[in-house]
Amino acid sequence: MPECRTALQAENFERAAGILNGIRAFARKRVGTRERCDVGQLVAESVRIFRGMAARAPDVQGLDTLPAALREVEADPLQIQQVLLNLLKNAMDAQKAAGTSAALEVSLQPAAPGWVQVGVRDHGCGLSEGEMQRLFEPFFTTKDDGMGLGLSICKTIIEAHGGALTARVPETGGGLQLLFTLTTPHAPGP
Repeated sequence: MPECRTALQAENFERAAGILNGIRAFARKRVGTRERCDVGQLVAESVRIFRGMAARAPDVQGLDTLPAALREVEADPLQIQQVLLNLLKNAMDAQKAAGTSAALEVSLQPAAPGWVQVGVRDHGCGLSEGEMQRLFEPFFTTKDDGMGLGLSICKTIIEAHGGALTARVPETGGGLQLLFTLTTPHAPGP
């Protein structure tokens, strides 16, 4: 019986890997629809959608230090909203698991010249060092009901935009902060 279960598990893994590869290919192809958009408006709209979708969603506190010259980014607005909604949902889930109702934090700030950084921070229990190292792996999850695809897909989307998605432990307090970068139309050339 264990041999059958192992074969079935391998078949299911291969099927899931195929699905993930299809999603990644789709994400890469959609990047062709990039347009100039206001990153602050993208974030605000994503927060509004999140608050409308999630029953008893926590408050979301914004910290925006972007100068006017960096507000415009080159992006697929739907994909960036997908990333933000996933990060907000994960942050909310982390806080529910920790039993806290603190406000989530969304930040907008300059990064390297020609880049902006968007961050989503929760005040949950955080992750172990081992979990942090595996966080973006397909099928890795810390949730009982999770599939482990959300952050992997988000990473693919952000990388297809030329940016990076990273995680770090906040300097003060507990929790986790996920950060991604997007380029502005005024980014310096190579």
